[in-house]
Amino acid sequence: MDFINKQSERVKAARTRQEDEYQSYMKQLDDREAIIKKRYESFDEKVHICNKFGNPTASGNDILTINAGGKLITVRRDKLCQIQGSRLEKLFCGRWDKKLPRDSEGNIFLNCNPKCFQLIVDYLNELAISPPDNLPKEPTFDNNYDDIMLRQYLELFGLCNFVNRDPLPTKIDSACISTSTPKSVDILHEWLDEEGEDGKLHLLYRMTRDKPVERSDPSWWPNELRSFHDNCNEQGATLSLMKTTQGIVFGGYSNTGWGDEYTEIVEFGFHRADKAFLFILSDNAGAKKMKLLDPNDPGAILCQAGYGPVFGHDLDVISSTGQYPLFMHVKFGQNYEASGVADFDNGSSFHIKEMEVYQVKKPAKSFKHTWHIETIESIGSDVNQALNGKRRALMLAEEEVSTLEQTLMEEERLVEFMSSGTTSDIIELNVSGTIMTTNRSTLQVYKDSVLARQFDKVWTDKGCSDEHAALIEHSPYCFGKILDFLRLKELNDNKFANGLWLPQVCDSERDRFRKIVDYYFPGEESKCILG
Repeated sequence: MDFINKQSERVKAARTRQEDEYQSYMKQLDDREAIIKKRYESFDEKVHICNKFGNPTASGNDILTINAGGKLITVRRDKLCQIQGSRLEKLFCGRWDKKLPRDSEGNIFLNCNPKCFQLIVDYLNELAISPPDNLPKEPTFDNNYDDIMLRQYLELFGLCNFVNRDPLPTKIDSACISTSTPKSVDILHEWLDEEGEDGKLHLLYRMTRDKPVERSDPSWWPNELRSFHDNCNEQGATLSLMKTTQGIVFGGYSNTGWGDEYTEIVEFGFHRADKAFLFILSDNAGAKKMKLLDPNDPGAILCQAGYGPVFGHDLDVISSTGQYPLFMHVKFGQNYEASGVADFDNGSSFHIKEMEVYQVKKPAKSFKHTWHIETIESIGSDVNQALNGKRRALMLAEEEVSTLEQTLMEEERLVEFMSSGTTSDIIELNVSGTIMTTNRSTLQVYKDSVLARQFDKVWTDKGCSDEHAALIEHSPYCFGKILDFLRLKELNDNKFANGLWLPQVCDSERDRFRKIVDYYFPGEESKCILG
């Protein structure tokens, strides 16, 4: 009988453990369900608040007149909203009608290049009458610079994926490689992508710009090497560019961060960097990439205070004396592939005119849940399936509400950016007879410029009032190029666009363009536009 009693106690204990496990699991699910429901309720409240800016009678048949940078474009609402999920659809669905900026005539105002927006509207009008097997060709310009600008606006309105136009690669404002064309940037991104390491490039260090942190320790190495370590240590994956006095650009990528003996996280000495590679960008040698010969090489990079970027025994940056404070030695084919250029593979030394180091920020992975509840397998199969089904449903719900929250937040940010200021901050310009319209903030991107001062809050132009456009006595072609650049600069500064390319001006207008830029942006500011 004692044996039976013991077994009965074991059964009871097992049932108790199972019930406790069930209750514990249910509590986790119920707690998570309550959190998700609260997020849905909060989202609904935000949408309700946003609706006060909306037009309750908005209809797809509404005819909208849009002032696109000074050109009036008439289009039906349903044409602008036919690409579901795009920023353009969100802007004109009616939710933000009372918030969108208006010019003095009551037209919706978009501070953009009018040719680009007209091309987008033309595409959408054609899309509305096109069968699924004969969709319109992607909008494009024959001119390379105008096409780059169009892609910026396609990205702004969230249309790149819908019209099969790839978004522009991240533009870097580099002093080492050309800023007038995206070709070199494209090549760098292609090489990074080959290693599965592509991402946005964020400037950490520029030799001619960054000064070192003052230290009392006399043993520290020259200023430029100190500054490199101050700015680049413990920053993760980086792309280094070294421009020589001969105009050749050498560089290297390391997926292992830099460090030195003063660094707590990255130990000094040689390190593995299995995705590392070297490269050359040269007019004579072309573009060449040299991969690490052995991904498990323990000497792929060197982290040490007395050196700048060092890649194996193939490329090292050290201090120098004289006009150029840094010196570089290259001898490819040691730890990395040979370049095929005898001078570089047999060993050469160069003075460094400029050096830059960029942090490579890889894009975020797919949605990651903020909680982790394991599947359960210890109760009955039917109960297990029901509990695990609820778990999966909660995970999907969390992903959905997170997407809704993120979309609304981006929507609000875009509308706030576009609607900043008042009607009086929408400036109409008469550029030698050509009307152009923009925001006051765009004209004041460079706050110390002559152009910014001309249109500050206390600005009063001769004969200028709400009824008269401000007269700009310059070439419409040249001033239009400046205005397009300032618009894109403002988009980039507010993280609505990736990359800023210098204006491309035809040969016959180049001298005039330079004079007008120098007039409005004297001194160093003109270099931001002219290069």
